[in-house]
Amino acid sequence: MRKQENEEIGQRLQKLRLRAGLSKTELANILDVSVDHYRKLESGAYTIDVKKVINLYRYMGADPLYLLIGVSRKNVMYDSHKKPSDGNHVMQDLLIYCYENSEKSSDRNGGNNV
Repeated sequence: MRKQENEEIGQRLQKLRLRAGLSKTELANILDVSVDHYRKLESGAYTIDVKKVINLYRYMGADPLYLLIGVSRKNVMYDSHKKPSDGNHVMQDLLIYCYENSEKSSDRNGGNNV
């Protein structure tokens, strides 16, 4: 399953890159990785790490929830007055979203969270 998740993240990463009008080389430079490493992120061969997700958020305003799990933050309750300038609340928002949805999943599964 991890391979499939990496591939889905890679597809979303590619969409974000193309929407921003960046080449693979330009985004590799932003992430401070080689172009080969970036290609492997996009293909799903490598897993993107948290620091890179935060860099994408800081540099491009890339939605970490969309990138990691395919859900847009606009569908998630959060403080709309926060600005994507420091990135300090990104992981907090992501963890809150995951926690809230794991509780819903647990309720649907009769308390057995998968």
